[in-house]
Amino acid sequence: MDDTPEGAWVSLGDFDVARSDLVGPGSPWDDVIPAEVDARVGADVRALMPAQGWRQVTPWKPQDRANNSTLFAALIDGGWALVGLVEREGIGPILTGDPGPVRVRASRWERRRGLELRGAQHTLRCRPSELSRLSVRLVNAGGEPWTADPDDHAYVHGWLRDASGARKGSDWFAYSPGSYSLPALLAPGESVELPVDFGPALTDLTPGTYGVEVAMHTFDLHGDIGVVEIW
Repeated sequence: MDDTPEGAWVSLGDFDVARSDLVGPGSPWDDVIPAEVDARVGADVRALMPAQGWRQVTPWKPQDRANNSTLFAALIDGGWALVGLVEREGIGPILTGDPGPVRVRASRWERRRGLELRGAQHTLRCRPSELSRLSVRLVNAGGEPWTADPDDHAYVHGWLRDASGARKGSDWFAYSPGSYSLPALLAPGESVELPVDFGPALTDLTPGTYGVEVAMHTFDLHGDIGVVEIW
């Protein structure tokens, strides 16, 4: 995303979308959303969705997102309503949604400016069940103070990589804020230590040395933070 024109993308919920897609009146729900969908939202949520103003928006495709989803948005008082359609083999389109209001924010490219993920300690030697001891430092490596957006959260997802480079671990992220929060301000050179979540227990690991890859979805920020020895 760093090679895109600054200001061309904004954040809408968990997505970065093209700013230009939010211009214009949109279309009626029935003209945009397929009639036959597997709706994963209740009737009460569906009733809150506006009847007009819907348009397909173009999300930036970060590394941690599948490419089989389609996103729609409609302008409402105070923000936007969102609907997502994901194609699932044997099921067809699955509909999820947030009636909002979801506010437009600066893109993740802008919000992560100056931030880096770095290993928080020397090589960790542990059993697979002890991976929760591993942490990472979020560092302001830029020359300007970094200010947090209140909707950004501190969740860090992790994978191990074996000698062949293959990922070990779950690709299912937790997008909720969790029990850790980001500081309101990081001066240049300051950092905060955050735990790394590897998802479900990695029970099939053989003893050896693994590389550690981490990602903060809230910023679409990725990093390789060293190695861990599993015994």
